[in-house]
Amino acid sequence: MYFSDFDNYEKYEKPISGETYIRKQMGPVPSHFFEAIGELIDEGKIDESSERVINYSKYKYSSLTDPDISLLSSDEIQVMDDTINKLSHFYFEEISKYSHGDIPWRLAKDGEILNYEAVFYRDPEYSVRDYDD
Repeated sequence: MYFSDFDNYEKYEKPISGETYIRKQMGPVPSHFFEAIGELIDEGKIDESSERVINYSKYKYSSLTDPDISLLSSDEIQVMDDTINKLSHFYFEEISKYSHGDIPWRLAKDGEILNYEAVFYRDPEYSVRDYDD
């Protein structure tokens, strides 16, 4: 979701979710992640499962209902589709490393909020906006 939010901000100057992201060791983390997951579980919209992998728990979330996308614009849906197409083949370690190269993450210190405005200074590898227009 981080890349969808920040890519949408770069292209259209507004995030999709409006979520605040925090710089953590493994990459950007939505500040309200656990509250949102808890709500979705309580509402019966998702299921959470976990398994032990070496010395940490790996969590998997499965949708139990079709999401309501009526609040999303076609541009927002396109940005999310583009993000999925660009990043879905990455393993956890790869996406973590990739996120560490994005300027909003690089500018923040551990535990700090990532600045959406930093997307306008992205390296070409991360930029999604055509600045020639």
